[in-house]
Parts: sequence; structure tokens; C-alpha cells
Amino acid sequence: MLEDSLCHIPRLPNENAPPIPKMTYQGARKFPNSVEQLATKIEHVNRRSGLLYEILLDAEIERRSPNLAGKLGSARILARLFQGLPGLLHAYARYLRRVIRLHGRDRLTAQRFAILRFLAQVRVSTGKPHWNDVAALLDAAFLAASKTPPQDLSEDNLRRFAATHRISFQALLRTVGTKPNKTVTNLVQIVSGSRPSVTK
Repeated sequence: MLEDSLCHIPRLPNENAPPIPKMTYQGARKFPNSVEQLATKIEHVNRRSGLLYEILLDAEIERRSPNLAGKLGSARILARLFQGLPGLLHAYARYLRRVIRLHGRDRLTAQRFAILRFLAQVRVSTGKPHWNDVAALLDAAFLAASKTPPQDLSEDNLRRFAATHRISFQALLRTVGTKPNKTVTNLVQIVSGSRPSVTK
């Protein structure tokens, strides 16, 4: 949601740092591969070993005798989680790979990347960039968080920022959501505190 994205921007760090703390950018790019390798190993263990036998047996007993559920500690839930863990890790690796690539292409800080993403969200949600309104929104969001707004968040600077990081901006336009829950005008009024939030 636009409002949620906006309110988080001032809280994000604006210092250059690798995508994953204490890891080089090259190491961060390889990290999703490590996650996928672990997922494959867990998948192999789940399918080929008997290590899940006990929890699956407990789950079956629990299914047939609900009165034993408390003593067995929700075995059915644990069994489903253990069996679904490889798929979850594969999905996590795909997500990490995409986000690390986006963050790393221009070496943007977390805050700058969030601003670029917000610009894309506004463009996709409203069909227009609303440069001037977004500049006002960002100023209001920083002030609402008791932080000094950066000096380079003017309408012209936001245009240049999106143009400078055009490839990342275009990639974000393809990945952000398309259904707004607030108009840009409403957001300006909400963040500045001039009137209560109204869902459109």
C-alpha cells in the first residue's frame, strides 16, 4: 500500500551498505544459491530418510485421536511445516535473488531504493508520476517522523533520480502492485495531518 511504503521511508538507513550485513556484494549474490542448496538437501532428507517418520506417525495418531493433540504438541502442524520447508526456502531464494539484483544494480542505500520503489508505486497505481505531489509527500513523511527531509527531494531532483536509475526504475514498474488504496492527494493530507485517512 502506498501509505505504508511512504511511512517506512524515513526510518530506513541512508548509508551505503551491502545487501546482507558482513557480506560483500558478490557474496550476497551467491547467498540465494546456498539457500537453494540447503532446500534441496532438506527435500532429499524428507523424501529418502526416515527422519520424518516419527512426526508423521504422531500426526496420524493426532488426526485419529483429537484428544491426544495437546500431548503430542500439534504434530500435524509441524509435519506440514517440515514437509513444506524446502518449497518455502526455494521461494525465499528466488525472492532474495530478485531483490539483491535490484538493490545491487545501482548500489542504492535502503532509503534511496525505497524512494525509487515509491515513485514506481505511484506511477503504476495512478498512471502518472506526480513528481511535485511525491516531493511534498516525502517532505511530510520525514517531518512526521521527526527527521529532517533530504535537500534533494524536489520535483526536478526526483525526475533526475528516476532517470539516472532508469533500469532499476523500469524493473520496479514491472514488479510493484497495481491497486492503490489511497489517492496521492489523500496521502498528502493524511501525512501532513490535515485530515483523517479515507480508503478509496
